[in-house]
Amino acid sequence: SGGDLRNFIIDGDFTQWPEGTSFAAVANAVYTSALFKYRKSGAMVHTVSRDTDVPTYAQSGHSSKYSLKMDCTTVDSSIASGDWAGYIYHITGSDYTHLHGGATCTLNFWVKATKTGVYTIGLQNRSNDRTMPIEYTVSSSDTWEEKSITFVTDTTGTWDLDETQEGFKIHFIVASGSGFDGTNNTWSSGGAAFSTSSQVNATDSTSNNFWLSQVGLYKGSSAPSTFLGEPITTVRNQVDYYVQRYNYDETSGERVCIAACTGTNGMTGFVPFRAAMRSAPAITTSAVSTFNGYDGIQIVVCNVFQSLHATKHNVLLNITQAGTNWTDGNGAQVTRAGTSTSFIMASARH
Repeated sequence: SGGDLRNFIIDGDFTQWPEGTSFAAVANAVYTSALFKYRKSGAMVHTVSRDTDVPTYAQSGHSSKYSLKMDCTTVDSSIASGDWAGYIYHITGSDYTHLHGGATCTLNFWVKATKTGVYTIGLQNRSNDRTMPIEYTVSSSDTWEEKSITFVTDTTGTWDLDETQEGFKIHFIVASGSGFDGTNNTWSSGGAAFSTSSQVNATDSTSNNFWLSQVGLYKGSSAPSTFLGEPITTVRNQVDYYVQRYNYDETSGERVCIAACTGTNGMTGFVPFRAAMRSAPAITTSAVSTFNGYDGIQIVVCNVFQSLHATKHNVLLNITQAGTNWTDGNGAQVTRAGTSTSFIMASARH
């Protein structure tokens, strides 16, 4: 009563997937759902997807649409000391100020795993020199189980408490080698000791699947009786602070931005973001051939489409063509090339 009931995990209900909903043979350090990053070192290969297998309302008291699913498609049956696989969620430093310095917190989530046994949650600072693993047990194969882990945040070491860096990292481990072993429920300065020797190898069979749902981090010694999440409009705004993707898929030749010709073969234009971002983002786009430039006279497919400068608020684009068909000084626009799969993505994630 009167406590802090915020969920410090953004989109723990896995509603936002800006880069797609299925990632076959996903590479290391790739965000799949908006803010959960897949990590691995070793021979194991996973397909990660947005899945509709979720805890029932009767089980959890909350109706989720989606979960995050990891499907092992290539095994790593002998985990080397430096091998590991799992997910990381980053909490920005300014959010972590509410939890830092000896606060009691509870991580609550639903998990479903083919392989039973001991799994670990790894808590860590940005510089990887303060770490604590916490064990939990999956008791029944392929069955949704609720886990509630209470811990006290660290009172020593260096923790980033501003907007520029991640303040707190949460690992969800499915396999780890001895090089990452730490002591259960104990903060240490032993480097990346985010797991324990009891962690099962959930990458030793292509039958192994692992699901997460309804992930919440709450301040206090217990979690609310049901998952707490924001309204979908708030979740989308929260995600936009970190990543925004603009898919041009409404109509053929859809407008991307207004531009101006800077020569007979080049033009510049800028795309304003929906909302200010956490920091100046990295920009990625679909292939250059998926964009056209139009100077009011000639529509020409691009041969260069790149970010000249990105700020928290917009990105300035440079567009060129192979020929010299545009008129210097003309107003112009950049458009989707027909019905091509066309997008611009800005990422200010950690």
